[in-house]
Amino acid sequence: MNTKICCCAISVSSACLAGTAFAQTTAVPIATYTAGMSAFAESPNGSVIYAAEPSENSVAVINAATLQVVKTVPIGSDPVALALSPDGSTLYAADFGSNFIGVMNTQTLTESTSPIPLSSGAYAFGLATGTDGRLWVLEQTEPKGISPYGNIIQINAATGASSGPAVYPSNYGVYSGAIVGSADGDTLYYTAYGLSPPPPLTKYDISGPSAVSGWSANGGGILALSHDGNTVVSGDQVYSAANGLVTGTLAATPTGYGSFAFSPDNSVLYGAANGYNSNFEMVGVVNVFNMQTMLETNTIWIGPTPLNLFLDNSANHLFVNLGSTTEVLAVPEPKPLLLLCACGAGFLLVHRRRLRPRS
Repeated sequence: MNTKICCCAISVSSACLAGTAFAQTTAVPIATYTAGMSAFAESPNGSVIYAAEPSENSVAVINAATLQVVKTVPIGSDPVALALSPDGSTLYAADFGSNFIGVMNTQTLTESTSPIPLSSGAYAFGLATGTDGRLWVLEQTEPKGISPYGNIIQINAATGASSGPAVYPSNYGVYSGAIVGSADGDTLYYTAYGLSPPPPLTKYDISGPSAVSGWSANGGGILALSHDGNTVVSGDQVYSAANGLVTGTLAATPTGYGSFAFSPDNSVLYGAANGYNSNFEMVGVVNVFNMQTMLETNTIWIGPTPLNLFLDNSANHLFVNLGSTTEVLAVPEPKPLLLLCACGAGFLLVHRRRLRPRS
């Protein structure tokens, strides 16, 4: 891929500054659903999107091409997280309103009559699939929602029985936390919320019978993992998945993200946050980042506060949970990256534009 760089002098200053000019757009939804969707999963071939609807105690089955809801399937009380089996035949839902893991057959689009039970007083709110048919579950135990305690358990997804030792994070947060698993099922990441100073972000090797703790870094924010498994984002920090070192900071205002979504090629990151418009009104925004430079390239003004984001495998549809509704936005075309640089004599406006390969 070629890059064309054009430079022109625009002013003179003795200061040395750097900045980025980025686009600001207003969201125009191409589809709207009448329920907030808290979690998403996509079939291996990308033809179907599964969306958890906590207020409806169900999962919406969406045609990824037409964005039409094919069927709504009951899945248990208050589903807040989803995980798909590696072969795509079974969907699991963390039912925070009960002490069960809901199970759905994706071939028949029916709820299993045998949900996976958790221990008494335990509620699931995080899921990740592992190797050898294991399901990793982030639990919260009594008192529910009040200074909770919890652990990460592993269970046999077929039988519901324990498949090995649990993980007991010492930094379990006031507002619980999050887990995310790698695509190959060998690695798990965990961080907590609501602690000060920020609690560690921890990497676990889950390829064997027991989870083995790897590196730890300062975390404490919304958690996301790139599709290739090389990059971890927590809060506004970007980490190398290999060693936990910080590789960058998401340079945007506002911060305080509620959700992230990587593009399929991992080159772009979308972050849901709140900000002020030109009338000094608090509105929701989605900040768009170039992950090579960590710079913001676009701000999409939403209106209500965006809670959850999901970008489908086509990279064309961005799902935004607004609480009582969910909107789908057409992903905007990448904007030229404008870099404003100055050293000594003058400012330079650097216009970087990607060129299409010649046929």
